[in-house]
Amino acid sequence: MNQAIPTHRVRLFGRTVVHAFSTRHGGVSSGAFASLNLSARVGDLPELVVENRRRLLESLELRLEDTVALLQVHGNRVVEATGGDRGRGVVENAPLPEQ
Repeated sequence: MNQAIPTHRVRLFGRTVVHAFSTRHGGVSSGAFASLNLSARVGDLPELVVENRRRLLESLELRLEDTVALLQVHGNRVVEATGGDRGRGVVENAPLPEQ
């Protein structure tokens, strides 16, 4: 487990869901994005954002390739992520298709 990134974990529904809060410490971004910037939509270098995401997930004992990132919106639609979506939105900004 990566101790460089402090996280606060809450396990829900047994081991099915890991819900975590991170701080801004332990990443590779600099300047206004220092240090653990996880957003690829604010002007940070994409390769740094991917590395920050990889580090955070590693600290949670998860793999970048197995996760899915969604763009959160406030509305009444639910988007279902399946195994075929693994890695989507985490290493590139490709949102899940409209459902």
